[in-house]
Amino acid sequence: MIGRLSRIKQAKEDYPAPHRTLPTKLGNILRATEDSITKQGQDTQNLVLQRGDAIPSRLRLHHDQFRTRLDMYCTLIFVNLGLAGITVALLAPAQNPLIGTAATTVVFLLLALASYSAAITSARGYCATLKVIFSTRGD
Repeated sequence: MIGRLSRIKQAKEDYPAPHRTLPTKLGNILRATEDSITKQGQDTQNLVLQRGDAIPSRLRLHHDQFRTRLDMYCTLIFVNLGLAGITVALLAPAQNPLIGTAATTVVFLLLALASYSAAITSARGYCATLKVIFSTRGD
């Protein structure tokens, strides 16, 4: 019961206010964090750069690692979706067995799904790091 309540609480924290909701879970996690660390309507593009040297080097390293992973996994989603599309476009009309084309396409789609899941996990770490960075702000 406690585990279920914890998951419900986490799921609720993953979403911003209803008028700020985005179509994807990844977008909502990032938007909810932006909303929690900034004033409504504030530019969020260069939040970490604005903090400058006030961020400890170890925390900056964590931020950079999570951000790099997030970028990589988001890129892999589209690469795998593209490869699935190319597989269908190139192998389906040829004289290849349909099962091989379908299996290859399914593998690329599963890799895209795994990349999306990894992107969500990286976003959670990235957002946790941002919350720590902005919990110690001096303004």
